[in-house]
Amino acid sequence: MNKRIAFLAFIILSLTVFISCRDNELVNDPAFCSTAWTVAVESEAADLSLAEQAYASDPNFENCAAYKVALHAYVNALKPYRDCTAFSSQQRAELEAEIAKAETGIDDIEC
Repeated sequence: MNKRIAFLAFIILSLTVFISCRDNELVNDPAFCSTAWTVAVESEAADLSLAEQAYASDPNFENCAAYKVALHAYVNALKPYRDCTAFSSQQRAELEAEIAKAETGIDDIEC
């Protein structure tokens, strides 16, 4: 059980470091902020959907851990868009609501 928790922590940390390093470069790129965030995070959203379906159909530790990793990756993919000044107040509110929903999901799941 401790090995599983350590593995999950390693995966989450690795994803966070990888995504946060990439994000610093992208925020200064005008093309980055001109892309709709819903389109830009399609891959992470698809991975999250698959992980959620797997966990719902078989709620074991591995599926739970994969679901939490997918939620973290999704949140980390969304966060850089907070710094985009080109967004309208409605776009920013939708983004913040999506981040809050995903973060609540992470907090609510216990593997």
